[in-house]
Amino acid sequence: MYKVDEECKAMIDRLKGICEIKGIKPNALAKKAGIASSTLSYILNGKTQPQVYTLLQLCNALEITIEELFRETKSNTFEVTQGVVITKRSDSHVSEALIEVLPKVELSYDELELLAHYRYFSKKKKGLLRMYVDMLLQYRKFENTSLD
Repeated sequence: MYKVDEECKAMIDRLKGICEIKGIKPNALAKKAGIASSTLSYILNGKTQPQVYTLLQLCNALEITIEELFRETKSNTFEVTQGVVITKRSDSHVSEALIEVLPKVELSYDELELLAHYRYFSKKKKGLLRMYVDMLLQYRKFENTSLD
């Protein structure tokens, strides 16, 4: 059974964290979600429990699923296990060897934090980050070849 008050508090904490990651202030979120700022304030301060409709509006405004709002991270490390689906982009730099190793990889808290941030980026920010990573990879190749 659910411990309703604890689950609601944890969801509110995740909501605050997602807002922080996305850099969105409560007033801006309320406006984007089409709800009153006071309603969101009451929710974030634990003075009222949100209705499902309100949660769905907030999820839409944050561009997340309701599942992401309620998903709990259990620990600081995450073991990538079988059953994980990795979709390789056609222009990806991920090697087949790396994909074969992934079932044995553990992610640190810092790595998970980066992934959490990435998940909530807009498409434009994801594209910019991809370009930056591509530049870093090119720079690394350049460094390695210039050292020979």
